[in-house]
Amino acid sequence: MPELSESIDFDPEGSMFCAYSSNIDALATFALGFKEFCDDSKSMIDLFSRAELD
Repeated sequence: MPELSESIDFDPEGSMFCAYSSNIDALATFALGFKEFCDDSKSMIDLFSRAELD
């Protein structure tokens, strides 16, 4: 959802992921899309298989 990148800020930490915004519509769109992605095992496995660890 690159179209939301200007509207939402992220603050990931060790055991927590936080997304925040003053734009409620953008945040709701992100939350619904993120849940849909998390429910898609194939997409989740694909993403983590390509992730680079620090």
